[in-house]
This record gives sequence, structure tokens and C-alpha cells, in this order.
Amino acid sequence: GSMRHDQVHIIAADASTKKIVFEDASANTVMGWSPDGRHLLFASDRSGALALWALPVRDGRADGSAFVARTDLPSTWSLGMTSSGAMYIWKSSGALYVSAAALDLGTGRLAAAPAFKRFVESRGRPSWSDDGKGLLYVSCGPSGAGPCRMFVWSSDTGSVAEVPHTLNYLVIPRLSPDRRTILTNGTDRNGRRGLHLIDTASGESKLSLPGAGQAIDFSVDGGAFYYVGDRSGRRSIVERQIQSGVEREVIAVPAGCNRLRLSPDRRLAGCTGDVGADRTGTFLVAPMDGGTPQAVFRVAAGEALSNFWSWLPDGSGALLVRTDTHGKDALWHVSLKGTPRRLEVDMSKWTDDGHFHLQPSGKHLAFLANAGEPGSEIWALENVLPRPVK
Repeated sequence: GSMRHDQVHIIAADASTKKIVFEDASANTVMGWSPDGRHLLFASDRSGALALWALPVRDGRADGSAFVARTDLPSTWSLGMTSSGAMYIWKSSGALYVSAAALDLGTGRLAAAPAFKRFVESRGRPSWSDDGKGLLYVSCGPSGAGPCRMFVWSSDTGSVAEVPHTLNYLVIPRLSPDRRTILTNGTDRNGRRGLHLIDTASGESKLSLPGAGQAIDFSVDGGAFYYVGDRSGRRSIVERQIQSGVEREVIAVPAGCNRLRLSPDRRLAGCTGDVGADRTGTFLVAPMDGGTPQAVFRVAAGEALSNFWSWLPDGSGALLVRTDTHGKDALWHVSLKGTPRRLEVDMSKWTDDGHFHLQPSGKHLAFLANAGEPGSEIWALENVLPRPVK
């Protein structure tokens, strides 16, 4: 898979020696060896644009300067080199993009012209800040693995800023109310998993709970965050104060609960999952101050509810993706009090990853979509290196 390195090492096949071939601050992805073993091929953005580079190597060490072998690199997911010198590369066939478009909750229609649209390599996972002015999203490697880059679109200025960070992979990052911190599960560059707080200005990872459960969200004032942790043998929502590290168990997580989300006022926790004796897809809501979880919406046998869903403004209900018995998705407006209704939103280009988020004001819906037909392609780059002189 794609791995991003600042250092690239060569390790002998019997693991007896390990040498650093080069050290570089840019993102470098090892793509393979030339058939004669004299060049190490890697993808790098060191020249500004992503290109395929070749480094002459002798006896496990660099033997000269790296040079650009190809500039037309479709992705960094290498399937290896053939003996004839062709490199095979996997890429997603359709270009993915994160978009935000005006949604009329009354009519259930999404505006055709987007307010925002940016292409990503994979994942996307858009998430609005509490004030609705920042849209956080990620662009991970072409396979969906790391490295992941992170961006924030400002709806006020229309500008996009990249957020620096030291992690390799980010799960579903969440902006703090003041937009100065990001909460996410992630994997660092040494492969260690945990829960991280990232300073959006410096990119510094301020805190890591190693191997911690699913990160959920910040508190309303941003002074604490919530995550799913194991407490006395049960899964619970845990609140952790950021400054002191003091924790308290809030409520137990019902069995079968998946993607937990807190309402904008943090008074309710909601989830979707296969709940009950008949294991049908259910939208459950539980008060954060205790009380019995309520099944608000249930689909029929053979249907499903996606793990990806979003609260409506003021915690009055949710937008849920309901998949019918034919495998067709539809977006549903489910109120905690009123009658559920299907929205006329065309989801045909939305991806299976399907992550979407409704702006807390309810005015814009952010989602991930495919510009072409979903699927994947294999590319062959012929004659990547010049023929060796006989």
C-alpha cells in the first residue's frame, strides 16, 4: 500500500543491514525497483507537482542524484514493475470531489449549482464547524489509505487552507467550536493508533490517547471532548476535560450502535445500527443526561440504514440514508416528533463511503460524490526509465 516517508530505508533481504537511502521533507511514496535493481522509483511532490522520480542506487546506497522519470503520474498506488520496464498503477476511475450545496429542507431539494466543490484523491469526509463557517475535509491516498491531507474551506472568504499535521492517517476529523483544534482518531507515521488533538495553526498533535475508542465531538464550549471508551466492561460515552485530563462516564452505548453523533446542543446522542431481536436498521436517540434510548425510526426487513447520517438543526431529528431492498439509496428527513419523509435529493453520484454533513444552520449539505462512473482502472506507464547502455 501507499506509505508516506520523510526517510526512505533499504533493508537487506535477510534483515542484516538497514540503510537510509535519502532523507527529505517532502512526501515520498516508494513505487518499486527498476528491473535491473539499479534505480529506486518513488513518487514525490518535491518539485511542487506529483511526479515519478528515480534514484540511482548501488550497494544499498544512493549513487547519484534523483531525477524525474515521468510527470504523468496518475496515482501513487503502484502494482509494481514488469521485467520490460513498465510500471502498473491502480487508480479510481472517477474523480472524487467534496461539495457543499444549498439544501431546502422544506421542499427537500438540493441546489444544482454547488457553493463549494474541490477534488480529493479519496475519503473526503466533510464536517462543518459548529458556527457553520468552516468545512473540514480530508484527501487521503488513492487507495483510501494514508497519507491524508486536511483542508478547511471558509464559507466567509471562499478560501481553502491546508491544515498541517503529523499523522499519516485520519479517520473522521472534527473541528472545535473556535476552529483552533481538531479531534480525530488517527495513525501516526510509526503506525501507532490513537485519539489525537491537533492544533490547526501549528499542526502539533497536543494529546494522544493510545488505542482509544471512537472520537465523537467537542463539548459546546470546546473545553472537553467526548469519545467511546470501555468502562467497567461496557462501551460508554466518556467526557474528557482537555486541560486537566479528568474523565467522567456520561451514558452507556446501546448494543448494536454504530456511528455515534451528538446533537448540535450536545444534549442528545444518536446512532444507527441493527438493533433489537429482528436486527433491523434503527435510528436510536438517547438523552446525554441519562434516560431511556428511544427508537425513532426503523426500516423494514431487507432494508438498511447507513452508518453515515447527520443531525438536523437544534437536534430536532436527522437526515438518514435508507437503502431499499433493491439496493437503492434515498435521503430521509426524520423528525423526532413528526412524520418521516423522503427528500428528492439525487444520490446517484454519491460514493459508497457516503459521508455527508448538514451545516448546523441547515442551509447547506456537504457530501462526497463521483465526477464519473464509480469504479477503478489500471494504468501502464511504459518505458519508465531510459534503456541501460550495454
